[in-house]
Amino acid sequence: MDKNVKLSILGSGLGGKAVGKVFARYGFEVIFHDRNRAVLKTLASRATKFLTTSMER
Repeated sequence: MDKNVKLSILGSGLGGKAVGKVFARYGFEVIFHDRNRAVLKTLASRATKFLTTSMER
């Protein structure tokens, strides 16, 4: 499968975050969209930690 595809997740609630994490873990570029900017800021701040942890595995 071509991993150069960008995956957009509409809604960054519990389900959206879970789906996005799975695809990110497998090397896909994931873009989250949500009406609540606070949720997006939280995701952005946690992204570095998540990616670092995933690369160590």
